[in-house]
Amino acid sequence: MSQVVAEEDQVSVILDNEEISDALSGSNQIVSASNSFAHFLANGFSKLDQSCLESCIIQTSVSHNLRMVTSCTRVVAIHRNLNTSRSWQVRAHGFRLSMKAVADKCGGDANVRYAWYGAPRDEIFEIVTHGFSWSMKAHSISLSPAKHLLDSVLSSTADESGLRHLLLCRVILGKQVVVTGESSNQFHPSSLEFDSGVDSISDPTKYMVWNSRLNFSVVPCYIVSFEAPYLSGEKDYKAANDREIETNSRNPALNCLTQNVHRQVTEMAESKSLRKPVFTKVEQLRPGTSGHTLTVKVVSTKMVLQKGRTDGPQVRQMRIAECLVGDETGMIIFTARNEQVDLMKEGTTVTLRNAKIDMYKGSMRLAVDKWGRVEVDKPASFTVKEDNNLSLIEYELVNVVEE
Repeated sequence: MSQVVAEEDQVSVILDNEEISDALSGSNQIVSASNSFAHFLANGFSKLDQSCLESCIIQTSVSHNLRMVTSCTRVVAIHRNLNTSRSWQVRAHGFRLSMKAVADKCGGDANVRYAWYGAPRDEIFEIVTHGFSWSMKAHSISLSPAKHLLDSVLSSTADESGLRHLLLCRVILGKQVVVTGESSNQFHPSSLEFDSGVDSISDPTKYMVWNSRLNFSVVPCYIVSFEAPYLSGEKDYKAANDREIETNSRNPALNCLTQNVHRQVTEMAESKSLRKPVFTKVEQLRPGTSGHTLTVKVVSTKMVLQKGRTDGPQVRQMRIAECLVGDETGMIIFTARNEQVDLMKEGTTVTLRNAKIDMYKGSMRLAVDKWGRVEVDKPASFTVKEDNNLSLIEYELVNVVEE
């Protein structure tokens, strides 16, 4: 495959609406690790050939998502949900009705996504047999977007054979609301206008689906069984590390290499959690630059484009707004796209992470693409310097000829 699959749009080529499968039939007997696959097969899941397109897409996605943490990941088996029982027909019909109802409410787009769910093997068995509602012990479930697999991997645990199991699900997200720590224990949305929760509108790493919306909003489509020996959770990770060092103790060179790998993974994790971003002021922005982190106030917002666009079987709303933002050093136009528009309300303080400068008709525009993030922040105390609008400065391209 010429392109690594890590994004939702790439993963979504796997299934269409008519191929959603459920897992409600069969025995609820918890079997041993050696019979895990037999349990999946007994509940309507079929093992995929590892050379088929679906399998290649999923394998590549898993490897790509975990490549920065471990190179030892190996997908052992992928089972696809092909359950044709009566209970499946009811669940599939309910999912389609729910998707249509949410789409009608949200202007034609039900915001259906693929997401990962990780759990211990026994919980996966219960979900495969009875569905998510059977295994619920909390007010909601948390799933990981297609490109943020690691959280779900860490929520899983290795069974006796060293295998972990993940569910790749189809989820109806509809209109999303940002869920903070204080509201994570609620068992329904804060308002009827919302259908699911996220930790960030612009670049979510977690999807939250509440019990009240669960039965016909989440459908497991695939079970991915894999080995990841260096991702066994905090306690198990240390134990695996000790066992690996002991095993390689008779080979000093190999033992040194193993310890270096673990040290680099630990240092990488610590550096990511401790590294503080360097904030930029508006007056410091220059054409052609990127990687900026800055906190600004929204002075005004003007919608310049709003129309529907076809995205496969779905119709999505494409929105673009020009937002005048600034700090105590100056102002600039920020081009907000789609979900970002909802965050850019007049008077709101936002932090723009990994922002870049685009040029439009010779003047600067600030933007945040899929590699950055827009976050609503606490109100800032500064007053915007409105007499220094950097977007009013027109730049001219000059070709310099070297002699």
